[in-house]
Amino acid sequence: RLGHVAAAAVIVDEIDEDFESLSDNQDVVLDGWYNIAVKGSRLWRAKEFSGNVYVQATAYNDTNDEMEAWLITPKITFDETKLMNLRTAVAFYVHDGLSVFYSTDFDGSSVSDANWKEISINKAGSSQDNYDWVDSGEIDLSEITEDAHIGFRYVGNPSSGTTSVILDDIYIGQ
Repeated sequence: RLGHVAAAAVIVDEIDEDFESLSDNQDVVLDGWYNIAVKGSRLWRAKEFSGNVYVQATAYNDTNDEMEAWLITPKITFDETKLMNLRTAVAFYVHDGLSVFYSTDFDGSSVSDANWKEISINKAGSSQDNYDWVDSGEIDLSEITEDAHIGFRYVGNPSSGTTSVILDDIYIGQ
């Protein structure tokens, strides 16, 4: 089964999402955001720890051989240069399961049919302790000159071990 959680198409000038409106252990459902399972059955989920809500993807306990889940922002206007900042953490590190991309032609239905270009970010990895936050710093998005979606892709393999990837405080704007 391919999971897909999305609201109606939305175009925004900026993203400032701390996920505090979400409930612990529920699939991420936010206005204009897309939460899509391309492989496997697991989606990005909200988690809460010490009063902080964040989102997490993991292949742990997925019954499929492979997992690929995307959390995709609403379409963002890029009529001026924007920056991105976010915090990441990992738990039970086995592999680097997080990649960040942008697409100017994602139509809200098929991730595979869109063209995605990777964005290099500073993120949590093997040198961090479980749940230690890493701030990305300001990520220059000046190469994006058309309205675009930002996609956070998680890949994992439950049979060979898997890393939990955690995101919070995503800001995209000036």
